[in-house]
Amino acid sequence: MQDVDSGRWRLNEKHSYLRRKVFWELFSEDKWRSLALGRPQYFPKQIVSCEIPVDDGEVEKGTIFFRSFIYATA
Repeated sequence: MQDVDSGRWRLNEKHSYLRRKVFWELFSEDKWRSLALGRPQYFPKQIVSCEIPVDDGEVEKGTIFFRSFIYATA
């Protein structure tokens, strides 16, 4: 999984933020499902090159919970 982080793809900041957020949502879902079902993870932490999304502007509803969830998962 090379170049998962869209920040290097010359996309605007909003698209990069949304793509990072979606990746980390999938990553978290994979971690929790593998834990609950006793199955191996599809995204091992060692291959992840995507930065955790940072919202520099206004705080979206649920952003604080999302970031806490990501840090607990990663």
